[in-house]
Amino acid sequence: MADTVTLLLIAAAGMSTALGGISIVAIRRLTHRMHDTILGLGAGIMLGVSVFDLLLQLGEHSSEDWLLIAAGIVTGAAVITLLIVLIRKMPLPMPFVKNPTTVTTGAAFLLFIALLIHNLPEGLATGIGYGHGPTTFGNTIALSIAFQNVPEGLLVAVAVLAETGSKRAGFGYAVLSGAVEPAAGYIAYFTLSISPATVGVISGFAAGAMLAVVFFQMMPESHRHGYRVPATAALAAGVLLVVAMNLMLGQISF
Repeated sequence: MADTVTLLLIAAAGMSTALGGISIVAIRRLTHRMHDTILGLGAGIMLGVSVFDLLLQLGEHSSEDWLLIAAGIVTGAAVITLLIVLIRKMPLPMPFVKNPTTVTTGAAFLLFIALLIHNLPEGLATGIGYGHGPTTFGNTIALSIAFQNVPEGLLVAVAVLAETGSKRAGFGYAVLSGAVEPAAGYIAYFTLSISPATVGVISGFAAGAMLAVVFFQMMPESHRHGYRVPATAALAAGVLLVVAMNLMLGQISF
């Protein structure tokens, strides 16, 4: 029973992008300020999870060789950075839907791919959190990730709607943007079930990947329209949200 509950919790955290996607029924457009603020908040939550959950908890409870953990961090950062560089060279139209010839295609699909990439380490983090079943540690990470995924699902949905004119496509791509998270979460969860000793390397990889996403993708993108102050304030709010969740659930103390 515990395994079933754990798998459902991992899936729920990732697929919360659907809640943001369905919001296009009422919200069809986002201002640049709101776009940048949402990205800043997401970056802050990812930063908080990587530091206060993955790395801090790892430092307190892991007996692994820190050289291996450091190698995991570097590898995770390198893999994500490479993917970010590659997607910037992909001016592609939206697949699976009719692309209007009156707009410049590609922006929505690139946003979708960018969020898909940064959802990969989030899924790993959720799987790591639930590596020992539905624990408070796992719930803290899952709630943080789910909270972030809702507005990011809306970002994807609105971008796709603007480019294709299809609410169905907007919702579908919002759901797909989160689909990688359960897959990555299950990989981490089953890997830890088979080999618990790999928790340090996997946690390091996830933390490094998340930090790379924050500093090389989300923060620069959140400043692209010039709203640096609200984006930075939202980043700080995201970090504080993760800290507050950890304090309330007893994961950290000062």
